This record gives sequence, C-alpha cells and structure tokens, in this order.
Amino acid sequence: MEIQPTLVNGEINDWEAAENIYKHALHTRLQAATSQHPLLLVEQAFLPSEQRAKMCELMFEKFEVPAFFLSKDAVLSAFAAGRATGLVVDVGAGLSRVSPVHDGYILKKGITKNTLAGEAVSKWMYRCITEKGINVRPHYTIEKKETKPGSGEGVTITDRQLPHVTESYKKWMLYDVVRDIKESLCHISEVRFVADNYEGTPAKLYELPDGAMVELAVDRFKIPEALLNPAFGDDEVLAAAQSQEAGKAIGLVQMVNESVSKCDPDLRRDLFSNTILTGGGSLFDGLEVRLGNELQESLPSKVKVNASGVNAERRFSAWIGGSILGSLGTFHQLWISKAEYDEEGAHLIEKRCP
Repeated sequence: MEIQPTLVNGEINDWEAAENIYKHALHTRLQAATSQHPLLLVEQAFLPSEQRAKMCELMFEKFEVPAFFLSKDAVLSAFAAGRATGLVVDVGAGLSRVSPVHDGYILKKGITKNTLAGEAVSKWMYRCITEKGINVRPHYTIEKKETKPGSGEGVTITDRQLPHVTESYKKWMLYDVVRDIKESLCHISEVRFVADNYEGTPAKLYELPDGAMVELAVDRFKIPEALLNPAFGDDEVLAAAQSQEAGKAIGLVQMVNESVSKCDPDLRRDLFSNTILTGGGSLFDGLEVRLGNELQESLPSKVKVNASGVNAERRFSAWIGGSILGSLGTFHQLWISKAEYDEEGAHLIEKRCP
C-alpha cells in the first residue's frame, strides 16, 4: 500500500485520487445520490483559478450535481465562531495560515502562511526523540508484547512479519505514533519560553508500542514553542517557517501582525478583537492564552482570542460553518445551477464564488 498526499500546501496535486476520495465520501460513506443534492465544498483562500474551475467541472460533469458552491475555509471558520468579521488563525497539518475576514469576505491581501504546522512539529519531535537514542516502532510491526512476571527481563516482543510494506506506509504509521506522543505530552508555555525557567520540571512519560518509555521534561515545552518562535527549532523548522508574504522565517504571532498590517487601519481593531484560533494543530494546551498575551503586549486595544474548548469543533470549524451557511434561508440565491454552468462554463466560479 502506498500512501501519498492528495493535497500539497493546500493545492490538489492528484486529481484522480481526489475524485476517488470524493466518490468514497459521497457515494460510499454518505450514500448520497449526488444528482439530487446541491453540493457546498470548502476551499483554501489562495487556491488558483485553474483548480477552482477544475473542481467546478468535476462536480458538474462527473458527479452531476444540480447546483454547486465553493466557500473559503476561513470565512466558514468565522461563521462557526458566530462572527462575520475576524482574524482566523488556522494551524493545520501542513499549513499555518492567518486570514482576515470582513463582513463574510476574505481579504486576500492580508493572508499570511507558512508550512510550520502540525506535521512540521511532529517531525521536529521525532528528530528530538531519536537524538536521545529512542527507537520508535509503529504498531503494525509488533505481533505480541508480553511481560513475564519475575523474569527480570522486562518486555518480550514478537515481531510481525509483513514482507511487502512500502516505505510510505511505514512512515505514515511511524508518524502516527509520534503525533500521539506530541498530543499527549506537549504544552505551550503561557509566557515566552526560557529553558532555564523549566529546569526541574517533572517529566511526563509515554509508553511506546514496544514497551519502551519516552520521557520528556523541558522538551515538552521547547518542541511546540517552535510554532511561536522558530529559532527554538533546527534548520528544517526554520525552513518550514519561511513565509513568502513576509520574506523571512516567522512564527505565529509575527504572522498575525504581518497579516493585520496589510489590512486597512480602520479594520485592525475589529480584527484583533475577534481573533479566532482553529485547526487540529492549534490544540496544544496553552496556545490560546499565549497567543493572546503576546499580541496584547504590543497593542493598545484589547485582544481576544476565541478558541472552542471542544477539540472536534476546532478541528472541523470550517465544516460547522458550512452547515450554518447552507442552512440560511437566503443561501439558495448563491448556488451555481447546472443550467448556468452549461451556459457560461467553469470560469463562472470566479464571478459567483469570490
């Protein structure tokens, strides 16, 4: 089995795989007759026009939907938080993005992004663990684990023999363990991290699939600190933190300031006071408070960071916002109908879904 990403930096790089995923989701899982239901899809705010048009064509031609609409993920995350105006800070798996939203429309000039997100932090954690001499084994490599009482030999492992495992599958399963370590042990300091202040911090333990123990003390604060201050990482972390918009490596707080600085001065107070934290990579304990504290230091106006306490709501905020948008009584006016698509073609998406 080969595991390859369908999305790279937010853009679809394998349309055949994407089509199969949509088929599985719509036909197999939802068992929906797509020819009978309008379809609302979520998109990244910076998706190229060619990909947007291809998505429109795919849905009308292959899935035969009667109506279609594309909506920006940041706008929907704002709707999920009950706001039409706000600054959406989205820390996902492959991308961290800050997107200003005003009256339900995204301000593209203010979008700031980099690839220092959940996966980059997981890779940084893996490098830190392996430097300690710890070997992380995926679950699938272990057939049986047993401890013989009184033997004094610890845990006995029986290996599972799988002859045709691909490197991509092995890597995926390896990082599945690393992600769980990260989510179980890591915490972001509510003030700027200084290693000396954490000397003597009690370590937390994590048992690996083979029974070995990972012990993290200072590192459980230092590793996720890279999200806010990439200088705490290595060269790969600094490379991931490079932002094309800023022209340098920047952390999350700098991304927020960079984004707001590109917006009209009259909007900045409203954006800062409605900062919305979302995405699976934002679930580190302490991130919401730390982000608010650091932004408040440099601003005269009050900063409020809104983040749902329910993990699922933060991970799927765009989906929740889409359900809110789709349930509005006036939303039917926004749909692109099949008749309109047949008349004007896929380029209509640029006019109707700005």
